[in-house]
Amino acid sequence: MNSYLPSLVQEARDGKIQSLALDSWSGLEDAARHRRLAGPLSIKNPDGRAHHNVAKEDCKQLFVMQLIHARCNVGISFHITERQLEGGGEMLYNMKCIGDFASTVGQNLGEVYRSQSQPDGITRLVYTRPDGRFELQTRIEAPNPCENKFSALFSNMIQKKIAELDAAEKAEKPPVDTTPTA
Repeated sequence: MNSYLPSLVQEARDGKIQSLALDSWSGLEDAARHRRLAGPLSIKNPDGRAHHNVAKEDCKQLFVMQLIHARCNVGISFHITERQLEGGGEMLYNMKCIGDFASTVGQNLGEVYRSQSQPDGITRLVYTRPDGRFELQTRIEAPNPCENKFSALFSNMIQKKIAELDAAEKAEKPPVDTTPTA
């Protein structure tokens, strides 16, 4: 992916790519770790954790310097981690990333949703608002919850844009003179 990414970003600038999906971030991190374990970019260090830090920085640079600046829609699926509060009871969830990147990755994302399968095992709903366990966010006012479809996620934004275009079109038309002529 790293060798293809510059051409991918250029293709997005040229309008050849409208959307890019990365499934999943964990897979990207695994590839980055293995790249640092063996081969010409491996880290020679007796501490078995050394390759994790370098892999985290590789992924972070890829994300912050290239993916979020691509001129296309970028969707990234993350696995989640869960942690129980010390007082017990409530579980907190976060995006799974190497090291401390999990605590900062969200600040670079415009939209953060979670998808949850329904009891039928087939249907999935997308949740777009924080609920005390997940730090979700939407800037496009996506419905909460909604079907796991592009048209459902963007329905509010599309309706808002249509209303803006209609208002702009009405404003451009000169008023019709309805005064009777004698």
